[in-house]
Amino acid sequence: MIWSMGISYKAFRSVKRKMKKGSNARKRTLAFDEYLRLIDKVPQHLKTFVIIAYNTGMPIGELRLLKGSYIDKNNNYIKLPEEVTKERRPKKYSNEPSCEKRAGFTSKSYSA
Repeated sequence: MIWSMGISYKAFRSVKRKMKKGSNARKRTLAFDEYLRLIDKVPQHLKTFVIIAYNTGMPIGELRLLKGSYIDKNNNYIKLPEEVTKERRPKKYSNEPSCEKRAGFTSKSYSA
């Protein structure tokens, strides 16, 4: 923010108005072999974070606010309350551990 004569100016305001809805969408996702290489290289304390991010597609901001109480392990989903999400509405993510099964990971190999 730039302050000039008591008026604040947001540098990217005009750019944001010109962006079309959905134009900040990602171009691609990691291929499974790229994901496996990433899991091999990532420090142990970040493995759970990366695995959940890959399987759910959850934004990083929501991942950082994730608590164990939001995870339903019996039904394999993550339910986020409205105060955690950017849109201020509750969200539900499927947490299918299919990638870990294919890669040979178990809950013990990446538990936090």
